[in-house]
Amino acid sequence: MAERILVVDYGETIIGIQNANGGKYIPYFDEKRIRALERLEQADEVVTYNGNRYDIGKLNNLSIMLRGREFLIAGIHTDMRELCWPGIIGSSLESTFNKYYDQSRVFPDTYEGSNQKDVYMTLMLWRYWKKLGRFK
Repeated sequence: MAERILVVDYGETIIGIQNANGGKYIPYFDEKRIRALERLEQADEVVTYNGNRYDIGKLNNLSIMLRGREFLIAGIHTDMRELCWPGIIGSSLESTFNKYYDQSRVFPDTYEGSNQKDVYMTLMLWRYWKKLGRFK
């Protein structure tokens, strides 16, 4: 069975998730965010950009609010910001992405489109890192 590697971006009213092994982007709103939390908790790996400083804490707060319990990942968490910029705060997701890729893919100019773009950029950075094992 393929590993469940989920790329996630947290927004104030959305959790966007895409399976790194060829899945499609899925936005979760409202009460459906409970399903997003469950998927992330069951994943073998959860991939974020700046997750240790933002997304994981927000997911934990949301989990407590919606389910009355903390958010606990069973697998590992990979924070691409820390891998791209070890030992420093680093740069924004978009600036980091543009360092390694040309932004040729277009996303809708909407709240959901912005979330999908962030998930996509994080996924592409993760793929770059998996392919080369490092960032230049």
